[in-house]
Amino acid sequence: MKLTCLQEKLNYLLSLVAKIASSRSSLPILNNVLLTTEENFLKISATNLEIAIEGKLRAKIEKQGKITIPAQILNNYINSLEKEPISLEVKENELLIKTKNQRAKIKGISSEEFPIIPQPEKKEKIVLKATDFKKALKQVLFAISEKETRIEISGALFFFKDNDLILIGTDSYRLIEKTIKIKEKDYGGGNLIIPKKALDEVVRIIDDEEKDKEILIYPSSNQILFSYNEIELSSQIINVDFPNYKEIIPTKFRTKIIFERENFLRVIKTCSLFTKSGINDLISR
Repeated sequence: MKLTCLQEKLNYLLSLVAKIASSRSSLPILNNVLLTTEENFLKISATNLEIAIEGKLRAKIEKQGKITIPAQILNNYINSLEKEPISLEVKENELLIKTKNQRAKIKGISSEEFPIIPQPEKKEKIVLKATDFKKALKQVLFAISEKETRIEISGALFFFKDNDLILIGTDSYRLIEKTIKIKEKDYGGGNLIIPKKALDEVVRIIDDEEKDKEILIYPSSNQILFSYNEIELSSQIINVDFPNYKEIIPTKFRTKIIFERENFLRVIKTCSLFTKSGINDLISR
């Protein structure tokens, strides 16, 4: 493999992909990212066996090939370089990195050891405005349980109603329901539960500056694929029943209080400075 690409493009893609590589795995290959050339692109892949991510960037390819390289050291080194063209070349399972003033060599592992990343079928899709989806996820994810012992609430419920996507998250103490508009849908399946860890990564890959970009979602029987720009992230689906959260939402209210939003937020933020996490954070009287 031999190619040339721009530092800023490679650095951006590595910052998104390398985080998925698991530094705690007993399998050394999962600490690595897979570099593969495809026509005029360099593809970078990583997986922790639960979540997988692949991204592409344009490059001048002189020789096709592939190799896996430790994600952390490659990411940190590329990040330290100046914004200029970078030459990457593989020789005897080593990646040679060259710029105008620097040279580096990183030992890799054969690409043959890298796990095969399953590719969900792209038969049915859901199209959303990416920034709206990111905003909705951020409003829901904080309420989702971090405890994997209750797998049914360790992800967000995707509930489809007409042209709306309703996102629900809970940790059994808090409950959030958020509705966003679907731009296009030919998905005819039922509701989905998507792991919080995967959705955290979806939030990371969506660029706030790309206001008009869309994100495409491809559900299948056991997996789901999120496609945004030149990045694809796949995850397992949680195949259990989500709790019937509607039963705990009151239908009648005895008291109604109306606040001015900004003033209320300011008071909450001020009071939260004097609270301790997990011990009656805020009390209303």
